[in-house]
Amino acid sequence: MLLADGGEPGPVLFDLGSGGHFHGSIDRWAYGGTMRRPMATAVRGRCLRGRRGAATYPIDWEKARGDESDEYEASGP
Repeated sequence: MLLADGGEPGPVLFDLGSGGHFHGSIDRWAYGGTMRRPMATAVRGRCLRGRRGAATYPIDWEKARGDESDEYEASGP
């Protein structure tokens, strides 16, 4: 995920109640800008070793939030 300034946000943390453990997510849906979460504007490929691709692909949030959001494809990485 990429923010408008080109930065990569860290995992979005979810407070599930009392306790010291917070669930984190790096899934696309977590960066939609709702509930004070960061808004991703693009995606870029990334491997498990931390390497990043050079190409970026914009996210169309109109399609990504629609009824068929599970079928949304970023046409890229």
